[in-house]
Amino acid sequence: MLVLVIVVTAFCFSSPFVISAVNVKNARQKVVVIDAGHGGADGGVKGTKTGVYEKEINLKTAICLGEIFKSLGFKVVYTRQNDTMREFDGVENNKKRADMFARGKIINDTKPDIVISVHQNFFSLPTRRGAQVFYAKSSEKSCVFATSVQSMLNSINAAEGGREYSPLCAQKYLLDCSPYPTIIVECGFLSNFADEQNLTSFAYRQRVAFAIADGAVSFLREERTI
Repeated sequence: MLVLVIVVTAFCFSSPFVISAVNVKNARQKVVVIDAGHGGADGGVKGTKTGVYEKEINLKTAICLGEIFKSLGFKVVYTRQNDTMREFDGVENNKKRADMFARGKIINDTKPDIVISVHQNFFSLPTRRGAQVFYAKSSEKSCVFATSVQSMLNSINAAEGGREYSPLCAQKYLLDCSPYPTIIVECGFLSNFADEQNLTSFAYRQRVAFAIADGAVSFLREERTI
């Protein structure tokens, strides 16, 4: 917790992205893959009030999250850093599948310590709100990772929406495509007006990103790898 408190102070009162590793043992040996969900022709879900596309919020949140990890000394690899979909050899008639396979290849080629995929949620009931974490049922480490991150996000959930969530299992390609601890973070619901307003705010996205990073660092410390 101390490490992230120091970083938060620097983000709020100084140049945000210039901090070197602070009290994070072996951080420079650790690799984090950050996946900004969707992109290009695949916009993801759409905000009901502002019309903002999920892909835009995902990318902004992912970049913010990556800068936090960099400031702590971690190596960060992004699956995308702009509004694009990737191609994949052998997949020509399904852009979505090609893009997912390309992301999976980046993860497996990188051999990261953890993988975080950033998304936004949508539900038929506009009252549903809050951040929730998903993991593959087959991965015990991913479950522990998801639990750690969800715990940190629940401080925001409780303050904003008056309830907490438990991490959930999901069957998603990105969760199952590699042996590395992987989570999908649905940062909020674009079908909920309050969440949508929050997620279009830099300050709130930064708050969510710090919670994710805090949970990730706690997980890695529990694993005794930092």
